[in-house]
Amino acid sequence: MAWIEYITVPFQAKRTIRIHAAADFQITPQSLTSNNSQCDIRMVKSWIKDTVSDKDGIAVILGDCTDDDRPSTRNIRRAAFADRERREVMTNDAIRFAKWLDDEIIPLFLPLGEMPLGFMGMLAGHHWYDLESMTSAQYICMELSKKSKRPFPYLGEMSAWVWLKFKGAANTAILRLIHVQHGVGSSQAVGSALKKLEKARLSFDGDAFIRAHDTAREAAKIDVIGPRYNPGHEPKLKHRTIPLLNIGSATRSYTLTKDKPTYSEQAMMRPNSMGWGTLIADVERVSKSEDEPAPWDVQFRVEM
Repeated sequence: MAWIEYITVPFQAKRTIRIHAAADFQITPQSLTSNNSQCDIRMVKSWIKDTVSDKDGIAVILGDCTDDDRPSTRNIRRAAFADRERREVMTNDAIRFAKWLDDEIIPLFLPLGEMPLGFMGMLAGHHWYDLESMTSAQYICMELSKKSKRPFPYLGEMSAWVWLKFKGAANTAILRLIHVQHGVGSSQAVGSALKKLEKARLSFDGDAFIRAHDTAREAAKIDVIGPRYNPGHEPKLKHRTIPLLNIGSATRSYTLTKDKPTYSEQAMMRPNSMGWGTLIADVERVSKSEDEPAPWDVQFRVEM
């Protein structure tokens, strides 16, 4: 089930807000100590450092922070340990995994709590550990909220809407809706990820769309026009640009080894696109006629 979150962004003058999106870290204990694991942990740390340093930035993570069970293996584990005695195995595993999150993962993401505009939220995605009462992503958000004393919203497993309220002086408020999804499937052809995003736009409301999972860094915009409601006056059109942003990952699909290759290499898939992207919101006045005051507006654009 999708979730809805609310973020308030104050402004008094022209302002540019950067929404730093990332996903598919797939961190393992090995990646924290080896430079040749699938997860490029140096890239993750660099993203966190750069994002925290942006005083006009907001961070959002679209899932797969750690390389845990996927849906199929979670079902296998539940079936294997279904009886009461063997259920204790899963409980003990969950305790050990939560300790690893406490010791390694939560300190890694804790600096994001220093961002003045806050943290937009985190999806679980496909790879998360079942901690009995919650997903590992939900546990990460809960503990980050406690330690930072700042909200770290958990956005659910796969998709969510985030309302951005740009609040100015004299009760000025501009609402913009962002749809974030972890995504499914593989994008082996150029533009296939954008086709999925365009399809999502037809089914889900939003002023901007961000997607992850298939590790293709692609972006596009859709221009939409329509009539303004202006009875008794000259007809006018309204226009808005809807950005589509598909982000990459910090997970290498190919590594140097003579051992068993990754599943991406076994299927001879294209290399993953390393890195992510930024959704930029420009808050500025819109030019009108000389007789009318220029109102505030928010326009989106994308930076890769």
